Amino acid sequence: MIEAVKKSLPDRLSQGLQDAAGKHSKDLAEVLRVLAEDAAGNIDRMRTAIETWFDSGMDRVSGWYKRWTQLWQLGIGLLLAAVLNINIVTIGLTLWHDIPLRSAIVGDAQKVAQSGPSTTFEQTRQQLDEARLPIGWPSGTPFVEEKGRSFDWTRLPGWLLTAIGASFGAPFWFDLLGRFVKLRSGGPRPDEAKTK
Repeated sequence: MIEAVKKSLPDRLSQGLQDAAGKHSKDLAEVLRVLAEDAAGNIDRMRTAIETWFDSGMDRVSGWYKRWTQLWQLGIGLLLAAVLNINIVTIGLTLWHDIPLRSAIVGDAQKVAQSGPSTTFEQTRQQLDEARLPIGWPSGTPFVEEKGRSFDWTRLPGWLLTAIGASFGAPFWFDLLGRFVKLRSGGPRPDEAKTK
């Protein structure tokens, strides 16, 4: 009697799973039928096959989701870079050539790192205005240049680079900055080197 139950248990389990899945999706029921046939009556093999099938499906879905998310982030980043005129090339060149501005930005960054980020839009806007970085449109209206100047199409590469950087997301940049800080602070401390 016990042996008969053991032999019929995998078939009953497989049929029960197929029946339950068939109520929701005929495709899922078919997948379970194929996996049950491949398991050849072994419950452990069937469980492993279902787990493998599910994990591979989730990997495909998460890959699809990640690709579309990055594409959306790139599009939104490009739109914001153009509307707000955030050009990473112009900002980089300005910081490279204007040493007092660069020193002021580093000082402000150290203050923010010690006290924490500002909490309101007005505080953030005030910090950007005080920083004098080349962000925003001279007239304050998107895509409107100063009087007498035509639109500068050389801004497109800078906007695109800004959008690409934004599409990586904040976790990427925080991780990269964390690694850079660790790299800079690597090696023995000066007082440790003296004692050795």
